Amino acid sequence: MRGAGRRRGAVTKRYADPGLRGARVLAVVRSADRIVGVGAIKRVRPDYARRRANCSQYDLPLATPELGYVARHPEHRRHNLGHRIVASLLSSHEGPLWATTDSPRMKEILAGAGFVHRGNEWPGGRGQLSLWVKGVP
Repeated sequence: MRGAGRRRGAVTKRYADPGLRGARVLAVVRSADRIVGVGAIKRVRPDYARRRANCSQYDLPLATPELGYVARHPEHRRHNLGHRIVASLLSSHEGPLWATTDSPRMKEILAGAGFVHRGNEWPGGRGQLSLWVKGVP
């Protein structure tokens, strides 16, 4: 989304490509013939969930899928694509989810979609990461 191989957002193309291919649910926003936004409900990854649970010191159920890869093209700022992508993903999924972010805007989007911040924040590559859960007992 933000340039092949360059790291500007939370995920590089190297990690997003296989993750998007293996996603349980994928939301894609197009403008004409271009993809301008994307998001996914990722496959269950217990080892990764365990690492995030340890970082946050929150007892996250390890069989919970993750909501992630929510991104939009910079030319489409202020079009509410993040909200629309998350709403679309949630409309296609029943059950608990978790997400992590260091973005104040994404925190607002997650909170507006019913996610709740749990556990402690921890240092990430760009800032303090936090864990957000929805429907987790």
